[in-house]
Amino acid sequence: MKNNNLVLIAEDEDEIGDILIQYLHRAHMQTLRAANGEQALMLNRLYKPELILL
Repeated sequence: MKNNNLVLIAEDEDEIGDILIQYLHRAHMQTLRAANGEQALMLNRLYKPELILL
């Protein structure tokens, strides 16, 4: 099932990932964070986000 307003961020640079999360939370979006590609694939399968940012 697809989750509305859910964004998966696949970013290994902590500072960039934190900035993206801040902006998305201000826009009332829910976020998931993956530190690597393998984790991003697993989170995508489990949660079916509306958008994936790489």
